[in-house]
Amino acid sequence: MKVIAFSRIIVVLALAGAVPLTAGTSPATRTAATSPPAATQVSRTATRIGVNRGSTTSTARTSTTGTTITVSASGSSSSCLTCHYSVAASVASTPHQCTGCHGASALNHAAAPDDPSAIPSVSVQATVCAVCHSSSQRPVYPEWTSSGHSEVTPGALSAMRLSSANLKICGACHSGSVRMALLDGRNPATASDGLNVPVVCVVCHDQHAATGNPAQLRNPVASTNNFHLLIADASSASAFKAKAAARVNLCAQCHNDRGAAWTDSTAPHASVQYNYLLGAVGMLSGGPATFNPGVHSGLPSAASESLSGTFYLANQCVDCHMQAPANGPASAHSHDTFTLKYGVCANCHDGQLAQTIFTPVFSNEVVSVISGLNIWAATKAPAALRIGGTVAWEYSTPGGLFWQTNFSGFVASWTQNSQVPFKGPSLANQALIPDNIKKARFDLYLFVNDGSLGVHNPTLSIGLLSAAEDFILDELNQ
Repeated sequence: MKVIAFSRIIVVLALAGAVPLTAGTSPATRTAATSPPAATQVSRTATRIGVNRGSTTSTARTSTTGTTITVSASGSSSSCLTCHYSVAASVASTPHQCTGCHGASALNHAAAPDDPSAIPSVSVQATVCAVCHSSSQRPVYPEWTSSGHSEVTPGALSAMRLSSANLKICGACHSGSVRMALLDGRNPATASDGLNVPVVCVVCHDQHAATGNPAQLRNPVASTNNFHLLIADASSASAFKAKAAARVNLCAQCHNDRGAAWTDSTAPHASVQYNYLLGAVGMLSGGPATFNPGVHSGLPSAASESLSGTFYLANQCVDCHMQAPANGPASAHSHDTFTLKYGVCANCHDGQLAQTIFTPVFSNEVVSVISGLNIWAATKAPAALRIGGTVAWEYSTPGGLFWQTNFSGFVASWTQNSQVPFKGPSLANQALIPDNIKKARFDLYLFVNDGSLGVHNPTLSIGLLSAAEDFILDELNQ
């Protein structure tokens, strides 16, 4: 019987404000809300809802409940009220005008609605917004073009073209035109802008309505309820629209674990960040992680870890990845690369120092887990899994981990690649992999696919990597 003793690196948890891992009850959803823009006055009575933006044109309709709704719109939007009442009325509550996005030809269309040559342009492309949002004071469009949101990844584009099912589940987050079609109840296969439209402005911002969230965002910037976008949720436009309406962190709409489980034959999608932040994904030594938020999860209780005793990441992802520019208002947020900027870390600690310490600590733990899995593959794996060119513990399609060994054959370093020089066991042979090994590889890939090297949730990271080592040890000692 071969017993492997893994190195246990004692992490200075105080640097991350880590707390013990425990199972938790479902927390109440916390969302951000704002009042309608100051330029809009909304009055409500038992029989009338009026929106007035200093206009001279009013349109009245009677709803199905007998309620009279009067909307006044100024400028170009007033010409659109007669036919496009609900949309134009909604736009009237925002700083925008119809012609600002659809062009001056919208007025020609209003004058001659039956003339096909006068139909205005309809596009979800970010260039529509760039006309106004490219100033030196607020360079939203130029910043966005430097981010990963400004392009569709080639792999996702290829996958969308393989089947209608892929078109919906992949396109829901990787293609702005597909997502907008699903939200609008249209067939995404007929999206007018094609599939190769990235995460454009209107994916996150509702161009037609004051949503009650900052900057007309479609969803709040923070929440604590768990969320998974499943294949079934994108099976139809109605199902997707209902799912997308959840009062959940806007980023979580795409950056979630897709319902990943340790029993899967494919690695967790590289979008697990929201569930990871909440500590609600993975297999701990005592069972599934339920709700184990770290100090970066946006809970007010984390304020005790800050230097002031009052600071915490109330806006979750936005506070770290979209920090307001130094010369801009506090309400402004950068749309550039979305990479972490260390300025916000100084509210609690020297962020770069903490990262300098934690990165090698967690990286070494990954080395330990890969080494343990490789030892199992070499000494315990069934013969059917040890065929040439196969890594016995991997998923049927390898998750992308690649490692280098030293002259003694021990894992010395690791990285992630889109292509690796080996394959995993077939779908049929996945059944030969013991549960402990499946749980260990699941935890390993959750950690590396989160992409933060432990920063999003140090507490969960320690728990998952330690549990992975325990699972491997249990299997080696069988």
